[in-house]
Amino acid sequence: QEKLWEFNTAVNGAVSRLIAFALMMTAWMVALALPIVSFLKGGAYSGGAVTATGHYFALFAVSLALWSAQGIYARAFYAARNTIVPALSGTLVTLASIPVYGLLFHRIGIDGLVIASNLGMLAHTVALAILLHRFRLVSIASLEFGEIGRAAIAAAAGYLATSAVVHALPRPAGFKGDLLVLLAGSLVWAGVCYAFLVVCGSKLPGQVLRRRS
Repeated sequence: QEKLWEFNTAVNGAVSRLIAFALMMTAWMVALALPIVSFLKGGAYSGGAVTATGHYFALFAVSLALWSAQGIYARAFYAARNTIVPALSGTLVTLASIPVYGLLFHRIGIDGLVIASNLGMLAHTVALAILLHRFRLVSIASLEFGEIGRAAIAAAAGYLATSAVVHALPRPAGFKGDLLVLLAGSLVWAGVCYAFLVVCGSKLPGQVLRRRS
């Protein structure tokens, strides 16, 4: 019983921290989607292509927290020597997602495919969490919802501040201009997220500093 509780605590702690960090990273990626894409392509794309690619990049980034959580939940099953349940769950979610892909694609085009992908990952993550709870391996109630909520607030504030910088900062065309916006936006994002985490009483800054020391 003691080992099971330690397993539950370890998994939920890891999932909670990953979701928290992923929410803030999502805010960074969405706010800086256009300069990130433009910087990585080194000016090889036209303005329209950069805008379109940045749009899809931002849409895919929304599910980053889900990808992070489902990876830990799947490994929790593997650690318990149960590989059948996560594989079966993933297969069923994939089959159920096929008509959703078709419906959303016909309704809203390529955006619909991205949204369907995000919905499929949401369904898979929730299914794994519920199954772990039902198998009494990892309790959903033990997730650090307060920490996740504080990270969500910090992420929202970081996104708003970084978006404001992207729109307000004069940007020279080309590689150097993209680099300038990325550096300025990243500094603002990091500072705002850190400040909100501290004000909200989050444990994340302290955990990061302890690991670096």
